[in-house]
Amino acid sequence: MTEKSEPAKRKPAKPPGDEDLVGTWFREERDDAPYPDELTFEADGIYHGKMAPGSRTASKLDVGVFDRIDEKSIRMSTATDRDETFSLDASADRLNLTDEDGTKLAYTRNPDAARTVEERSSDGGAAGDDEIGTDPTREGEWTP
Repeated sequence: MTEKSEPAKRKPAKPPGDEDLVGTWFREERDDAPYPDELTFEADGIYHGKMAPGSRTASKLDVGVFDRIDEKSIRMSTATDRDETFSLDASADRLNLTDEDGTKLAYTRNPDAARTVEERSSDGGAAGDDEIGTDPTREGEWTP
């Protein structure tokens, strides 16, 4: 058996990292497009989308996997188990996605990971005592 040459021993070039995506993002403008108002990317390649309370539309991006194709595109599994490629422009605090039909989505990073889309939609905007885990009447409830 021959020893591998030096170039073959090197690890392949690392694809663009997901570090700039990981976290929770809030949609800047609410409309009837079937995209979530809150979008969370996990480091393990899973995403979760959440519509604002009272939304009349089901989210096309509810939960699934994502794969960063390159610096300017991302593939995400949709609610119908179809993979869709979005063009992507991400920075530290802004995320712009464009779907295959040309729908543009703008998100800003959640500066306070404890605030959810429900809390942003409420009049007070601050976390209350009715959150699961702090309300003794809701003790033992399962949370995703």
